Amino acid sequence: MGTEPKLKINWPALPSTVRVEAEKIATDLLNKTQDSELILESILSLGRSREKELADPVGDGAVYTPYPVAEKLVNHINLQAGQSVCDPAMGAGVFLIAAAEKRFHLGQSVESIAKQTAGADIDTVSVEVAKLSMQLWSWLRGTTVVSFDGLVCVDPLI
Repeated sequence: MGTEPKLKINWPALPSTVRVEAEKIATDLLNKTQDSELILESILSLGRSREKELADPVGDGAVYTPYPVAEKLVNHINLQAGQSVCDPAMGAGVFLIAAAEKRFHLGQSVESIAKQTAGADIDTVSVEVAKLSMQLWSWLRGTTVVSFDGLVCVDPLI
């Protein structure tokens, strides 16, 4: 059994459904009870859970992008290890996870990926979900002490 990391998350800001799902993911990671691909799917589901919490997601400008679409776009731009990534409307971070996965599988370290990942969103809860998702992703990929300080709540259009 591993050591549980200290995630830098504003837990009270998260919807209860997201907190419950995140706790299950953390337990699976800690106990190594699930296949890594299943855990990745669970991490990605946090964004869908966030979207379901919104009364009018489309009216609020929150449109969940399916992971296969984000993955295909990341592959289309020929992202390389060592390149920085910024998503100015990151929502729950699905594009950032797709880009992180690509760079990780190209041999880039999780620590380096964290330093070269930036994202912004105007919704504070979505930003917290994105931070949570990225930190759980880093734990999945073997690094328990990393933060994604480049994920911020701002209006990038101002």
